[in-house]
Amino acid sequence: GTGPSEDHTTGSGYYLFTEADWPRYTSPRFNKLHQLESPLLSLQQDATLSFFYHMYGSDMGTLFVEANDNETGWSTLWSRTGDQGNSWLDAAVILPASTTKVRFNGLTGSGYRSDMALDDVSFSQFTPPSPPPLPPSLPPLSPPPPLPPLSPDFVAAASEAQLRNLIQDARADVSVYLPPGAHFKLGSPISCGSNIKVTVASSGEGATLDGQEQSRLFNLKYLTGRCSLTLRGLTLV
Repeated sequence: GTGPSEDHTTGSGYYLFTEADWPRYTSPRFNKLHQLESPLLSLQQDATLSFFYHMYGSDMGTLFVEANDNETGWSTLWSRTGDQGNSWLDAAVILPASTTKVRFNGLTGSGYRSDMALDDVSFSQFTPPSPPPLPPSLPPLSPPPPLPPLSPDFVAAASEAQLRNLIQDARADVSVYLPPGAHFKLGSPISCGSNIKVTVASSGEGATLDGQEQSRLFNLKYLTGRCSLTLRGLTLV
């Protein structure tokens, strides 16, 4: 087969994978669907599903993530098809607060070189800290206007390193979602080498981009290169 030679976590542990060439005496032998489904979820807000995947082989099929809610049923949030190289790759998927179940679907390809694997699957919810009470003499603040819905093209970044890699490695327009309440401290501007559009957005209470260690102003404080930067729902310091 073409599965990984070691797990992602320690190099000597375990991982979950689909065996493309087993059982050998059943029909169909290839193009088989393998599913891993979560128990019932009860989310209070949007969450992030993070995992590492391995898809190496000339016959590679498709790995996709689906979410279910009680109104619309199952919908695809993320997918990859074909050979992705002989290494573990990381991914993060935004789960709407209405999600009740999540499942991985691994559809093997047309030959035995299509083993795919998963490791280090985790869920996270970001709860922003409660704001301090306002002085009695001040009128209550009006809530900020809601942001327009984020499109499925947004890719979640749970850390400054993931945000930096998503932008630096992009070769086409990229949209990055930062979890509400997260604080991303930039020790140096993020460099992008392509003439692309970069959108960084958050929702709810919003996330914080902290570039206080930088002396340059506005977007040059956070981003350098030939790309353009659009920010939505963020606090900039």
